[in-house]
Amino acid sequence: MPAKGNRGHKIQDEGSDIADRDTMDFVGAGVTVTDDSGKTKVSVTSGGGGEANTSSNVGTGEGLAKAKVSVDLPFKSLLGTANEIVLVGNVNDVTFSLSALVARLATKLDDFGTPDDNTDLDATTSLHGLFAKLDKVKLDGITALAEVNPALISQAEAEAGSATTERIFSALRVKQAIDALGGGGGGDFTDLIPCVLEVPEGTVAFPDIHALATGGTKVSGFVLPDGASVGIINFKCVIPDNLASTPAMKVRIRIMTLTADTAHAIRLTLSTAGIAVNEDADISLTAETEITAEMPDGTETMNEASIEIDLTTDWVANDTVLGQLKRDPTDAVDDYAGDVLVVGIDLVVDRTPA
Repeated sequence: MPAKGNRGHKIQDEGSDIADRDTMDFVGAGVTVTDDSGKTKVSVTSGGGGEANTSSNVGTGEGLAKAKVSVDLPFKSLLGTANEIVLVGNVNDVTFSLSALVARLATKLDDFGTPDDNTDLDATTSLHGLFAKLDKVKLDGITALAEVNPALISQAEAEAGSATTERIFSALRVKQAIDALGGGGGGDFTDLIPCVLEVPEGTVAFPDIHALATGGTKVSGFVLPDGASVGIINFKCVIPDNLASTPAMKVRIRIMTLTADTAHAIRLTLSTAGIAVNEDADISLTAETEITAEMPDGTETMNEASIEIDLTTDWVANDTVLGQLKRDPTDAVDDYAGDVLVVGIDLVVDRTPA
């Protein structure tokens, strides 16, 4: 631009000279050039859109930036809550105070209403609740006295039936114990089977009823008399079913003497045979087993003589037992001078497993 009267202005763009021009052309809606009393006046007005810059929010949380308004970049304000979070603004920062919230968190549940009245914890038909203090005391007591459940009993313990440690039984273990112990026998359980007594024809033994002297009652039985002949009593019974293994058995004889005699004894002998179902009963009895029965020390006193017999091979469950009891007064051991009344004969079966 030529200078006026050899005077003028040098045009620069941010410090760099622009070549002289005869004409300057101002372009743009915001630039206006007017002649103002011999002066050239350039007016520049700002547009509605402002500068070409914006603000934005990042991340997925609640943003603070709002949409630009002309040249203004607005932001949302931060508010606290009266009873929990308090904001304190300073020159360069904003402080968040949580002291009120921390104090509320330290409050016991039961203090929301009347302190320590328990009603804030109680459950109703429409509201869930917590335990009251007394319930907590009870619960602590139950916990302190609670016992751990015992272990399940092993099959070996159940079948042996002798362990004393407390155990839990299942249905299977109960069945195993019953099977092993022979239908619930085991231990000291004993079967007592009364035998039927008979006097064979031609023997000196005989049935009799003895009148007791003092009590006024009578006792019936079979007499094995003293003398020169052998007295014989036959008996029979049936071995029970459901035996545990091969239990011990014995024949028990109950006798009564009519006079007291502690210095002498009688000699009894026993012969037996076991007959199975559908087996020929016309067989010989086993060899005689002898037993010496000491006489009681009082008149009309009941005495018991037991004769053990081996049943492991000869007798089984449901066999019929045939037996014969003899007294031979001429035997040297039989020195009791008097009759003996046989009151009964029993088969005793000990169900304890062998």
